Amino acid sequence: MLEELRRITSTEPYKRYGGMRMKEVLISPWGSPDAKFVLEVSIDEEDGTVPQLWEIVCNDLAQTDGIPQYIIARTELKVFDNHPVLWQFDDEVFFNITSKSNNIPSLMGDLFIEHTKACGNWVDFHWLYRGLPETLETLRENQLAIPVQLKNACFQVLDKHRVEYRVNEIQENENGHHVLFFSNTGNWPDEENFKQAHIIAKGFSERRIG
Repeated sequence: MLEELRRITSTEPYKRYGGMRMKEVLISPWGSPDAKFVLEVSIDEEDGTVPQLWEIVCNDLAQTDGIPQYIIARTELKVFDNHPVLWQFDDEVFFNITSKSNNIPSLMGDLFIEHTKACGNWVDFHWLYRGLPETLETLRENQLAIPVQLKNACFQVLDKHRVEYRVNEIQENENGHHVLFFSNTGNWPDEENFKQAHIIAKGFSERRIG
């Protein structure tokens, strides 16, 4: 999946003086394909910097975040099929809180720390646990849902604070998404959320057009 572009952007000639420019973005939510991107990729060779035009096609587009018009030097293209940003599409654990907490701020602080360790903040903590403080205080009828990959981080904090809970269901969701990163690990590690530009889709294909 994007094998040639991934190879090119990982080479020394590209990293030395090469770079990328976004030339065109076409997103068609109800079309086929869902999105196309045209990139100009420059490679440092013996006779100068040589530009190439590449088209990237996205199938079953799920999310775009910060498609860059300006791409900083030495940015690589990387594709992951197992990354925390994809956990929002993966299996979920549904559970109830069945006892109150005596120190909700402390619990939420510990939970934020463990959550950040587990997913590098690629899953939005405040959105995921937006109703938890009220639930811990009032015990109103509740059912919470979190990605399966975050259940250990969550449940160990609830156990630490002696909050009781009941797991109701593990829901298997449709998987198979990939994420395309405009990656520059010298500045921002891929594992941590620094608002790096990325595209999530079921599939990506590449074609050199110039």
